[in-house]
Amino acid sequence: MDLIVWRHAEAEDERPGLDDLDRALTGRGHKQAARVAAWLDRHLPEGTRIVCSPALRCQQTALALGRKFKLCPELAPGAAPADLLRAAQWPASKHPVLVVGHQPVLGEVVAELLHVAGGSCAVRKGAVWWLRTRERDGAVQTVLWAVQSPVASVLTNPIVAAALFALSLWAFYYTPILRWAVTDHVGHLWMVAHFLLTGYLFVLVLVGADPVRRRPPYA
Repeated sequence: MDLIVWRHAEAEDERPGLDDLDRALTGRGHKQAARVAAWLDRHLPEGTRIVCSPALRCQQTALALGRKFKLCPELAPGAAPADLLRAAQWPASKHPVLVVGHQPVLGEVVAELLHVAGGSCAVRKGAVWWLRTRERDGAVQTVLWAVQSPVASVLTNPIVAAALFALSLWAFYYTPILRWAVTDHVGHLWMVAHFLLTGYLFVLVLVGADPVRRRPPYA
């Protein structure tokens, strides 16, 4: 079974007279939801069941995906992991399930299913964690298949990844950064870490095995 948890995007702050369930997404939140929804739409199988917290910010996040979803009062703020797993029909559902909800219950469910010490994982606003069950050596395991966030959706854009890699080459060879990197130990370590990360990101977008929002076609 595939269980995908999606935390609502950035919402307006609490204020007197505003019910928590009526807090709406900010302008930035709408953009976050749209970016992650575009990635989800490319990867979610047909027949995925979508359940959503009745909170307005969650409904607006789910609407960005453009698919039908069901409101579940059990997913409202303050829900327990057992409530979420019951709403998702874990682990018996025959179809993938996407849950749009809140912290801390999303992180608690991820930690419980992946046996993470501490009892919770930090799920950023607008982020998606995709869990999948598999059978290995006669036992059923739960694995993390993908994580996507608004920041990741920008960094894994092929143009952004290529620009980061190419501009960093120019910066190192045509600015004083080069002297710092070859004469100072800290500078050298920073150079190695930087090129490792930007190089990995560039290759990931081109031919990596992990799912990203966009990947240019290649022969």
